[in-house]
This record gives sequence, C-alpha cells and structure tokens, in this order.
Amino acid sequence: MAASLSSDLFMLKPTYTCFALTRKVACMSSEGNIGLELYAQRTLSLLCVSGENRQECLFGGRLGSLGSLASGPGNPRFRIVLCFCRDGSGLAHHRFRVFGEPYVGLAGARPYTSEKETWAGRRGETLRRCRDDELVYAKRMSFSLSINSLRLIAWIAILPLAAAAQPSMKAIVIHSSGGPEVLKYEDASRPQPEDDEVLIRVMAAAVNPVDVFIREGRINHFPLIPGMDVAGVVEETGNKVTKFKRGDAIYAYLSFEEQGGYAEFAVTKQDHAALKPKSIDFEHAAAVPLAATTAWQALIEKARLSAGQTVLIHGGSGGVGTFAVQIAKARGAKVIATASTANQDLLKQLGVDQPIDYTTTKFEDVVKDVDVVLNAVRGDTLARSYSVVKKGGIIVSVTGEPDPAELEKHGIRGTGLGAHPDAKVLEELAKLIDARKITPIVSAVMPLVDVAKAQQQIASRHTRGKVVLKVAEPPNQSSRD
Repeated sequence: MAASLSSDLFMLKPTYTCFALTRKVACMSSEGNIGLELYAQRTLSLLCVSGENRQECLFGGRLGSLGSLASGPGNPRFRIVLCFCRDGSGLAHHRFRVFGEPYVGLAGARPYTSEKETWAGRRGETLRRCRDDELVYAKRMSFSLSINSLRLIAWIAILPLAAAAQPSMKAIVIHSSGGPEVLKYEDASRPQPEDDEVLIRVMAAAVNPVDVFIREGRINHFPLIPGMDVAGVVEETGNKVTKFKRGDAIYAYLSFEEQGGYAEFAVTKQDHAALKPKSIDFEHAAAVPLAATTAWQALIEKARLSAGQTVLIHGGSGGVGTFAVQIAKARGAKVIATASTANQDLLKQLGVDQPIDYTTTKFEDVVKDVDVVLNAVRGDTLARSYSVVKKGGIIVSVTGEPDPAELEKHGIRGTGLGAHPDAKVLEELAKLIDARKITPIVSAVMPLVDVAKAQQQIASRHTRGKVVLKVAEPPNQSSRD
C-alpha cells in the first residue's frame, strides 16, 4: 500500500533540528485502513552507507509518544524517521540502513524492521534540504524536545482526518501468541474494501483448527483478527466488484492472508465468496466454506473421485469429514468412514456405507482395496493407510504429506492438500446444499464473546461437525437471500 505523505520542515527546540518524514515506510498490518503513529521507544541507529561522509547518525534516549492517530488493530503503522546528521543538504543524496527495533506499535503490534531495508533519500520527497546551521549532529545523546512550531501541530491534526473518522467495530483481537486467554473482545477499526473486495457485515463465523494453530504461534504478525469462515450481508463493494451488490447474503472463505472473520465486519476478495445457500441460515452457512472446500478439493480435484469407487474417510464426524462423506455420497461413491463410538450414529445419519468405530476396530483389519483414502486426522492413521489402497489408488492427506517411499512400495499415489479459497467451489456446494444433498453439521452456536470456549472445544479434536460464533442478528431480508 502506498501512502503519499507530505514532507515538510519543522523546527524543534532547542537546536533547530531538522524533522524529516519519510514518504511511505512500513506497513504493520495487512488491513486496508490508513493510520499514522509518531512513536519512538528505543534508540534508532541510522548508518550512512553512501555519500561523502559515511557518518553514523543517531537519536537516542526515550522520546516517548509524540502523537498517535487512528491506531489500533486493522490499521497500518507507518514509521517516522527522525534524521539528525551534520552532513547538511547532502542528506538528500545519502542512503541509510536501519538497525535495531526502534518502533513499537500500540496495542501490542510487533516492530517491523530489517537490516536489509534501505531508503534512498530524494530531494523534496523524503529528506528535506536544511541549511548547515539548522542541523546539529547528535550521537548517542538524549534530546529534550519542545515543539515551537504550530505547523507541526496542524500537520498532525489534519493529515489523518480521514483515518481518524474511520468507523469502529467489535472484534476478537490477538495481540500475542498464547492460550485462549489472548483472545480479546475489543474495539477495532472497521476494514475498507479494495477495488476487488467486498465488505461483509458478518452474521456468523465458524471456528476451525487452523485458528487455534494461529493463536498458538503459527504466525507472529500481531495484532490480528482471526477467522476464515464467515456468512453475512454485503455492506459495501469495491469499484471493480461485479458479482455482488449491497444487501446480498453471501458466505466466504477468507484466505490465510485475509482472515478477520471474528468481527462485526470483514473484507474478502469477490473470488473468495458466493451467494449464501438459500435453504440454510447464516450460522449453518458459516460452517461451510473452509471445511467443505477442503473436502471438495481433496476428493473431486485431487482424487478425481467418481461414481462406483470406494473411499475411506478418516475422521468422518469432524468438520472436513462430515462434508467429505456427503460429497462422496452425492458423487455416487461407496463410503467407509471412521469415528469414535459416540459418533457412530452420526456416520449412519450421513449415509456412510461402512461405519468403523476406531476405538474398538483397526480399520486395516476390515478394509482393503479402496480407491481413495482421505486422511483428515493426525496420529499414526496415515502410516497405517498405505496397505488398504488398491494399486493405482490415491491417498489425499490434509494433515501431512504421505511418505513417497511407502507410496512407491505399494504402487499407489499420494498428495498433501493445502486448501485455498475458490468461489466456484462455494457455488457448487451451495447447489448441493439447496438440493438437500449436503447438510452442514453444527454442534454448537456460541456468541462471539465466548470465542475462547469455542476454540477450546475445537482444540479437543472431538468436535462433531463445526462450532460457530454468532456475531449479529440476521437482517429481515436481503436482495438475494
């Protein structure tokens, strides 16, 4: 994201030091709202790596917060560079490298710096020309700065007016990795859609195992709003969106890069969403996107499952498994599925031809010569599955890559699967749902504030179907419901 920020010369007492502002420096969040922070907590070392005098330019001590505007989860953080150098106007031709982690965003945002990052100073754009007598060389010194220019105050107040006016929303925000206690229900800035995106007023969001992995530390870019499954109503569309209009009831699979589903509003690309199935409510629609897309891409796109074939589905009562069973049955395949004793009735309800209680029976003792294995569980299940596949058959695993040596040994194929958003898949799933060939299995619907409890349930790995968070009451009607 580019942000064109006006650079200007501001005089700071007592040394008439030049205050130089970079044009676009670093974005601390993947969301689309523009914000601004003037904040420095640690020493910043700017090492001049080109120019006539390769001097080390420092500012040190605790400058504190000069101002914070429109900050919070969902807003990019732009670093401000204070340049103190005795090279005068020659700064306009110098390049600097940043060391350390001087900038600390509010609300727990991590610093974003890189030793490989450089800025090329350009006259009139990033570093202002200053007269030699208006610059002071500062090295490992503490500054006691008092601002004597109303221009700086006016600039701080006026520049981010649009961002400051940004509406807020309630959301679940993670500021650092950890247990369920890091899931905070708080105010956040409402995202704005890009040209090819839609802003969704979220009615419901599903909880997935990947949400737990992210919270526990799979990524370290905080703060973030998790959630990859949503159902809701289109609030706003980008200029290039042609598929939807305001008021449409839709459901979406938010990508790993997007996320943001645990909130009152979320944005996604139009190619990641489809009209909500008309025959189900928002809570059941939210349960579909990620899990059902995973099952579809595994069975239909990877395994090429066809009528008359036999498929073994490990974890038939889980989120992916319940959809996989129904997709396979709709395809005309024979379905064998494993589940615990408590979920045998669900397997039968879903139409499984040969349900297996894995707590009492080893599947490899009663299954052989299947065309496809879909592995949706962890443990040693994958390792025990090679022997039950007929030659030329395939194993698709969503929890890890099959062993190439074992595949070759048994004369079978195998692949791992990382699912991805696809509006066309969502459209096909909606048709099957409205035709009553797929029914989303939702074991619990909880309010958004109970997200910690919902994630604890998912983390148990014994969830029947899906757990869904209710975010808002549905509207009375929509233009296409």
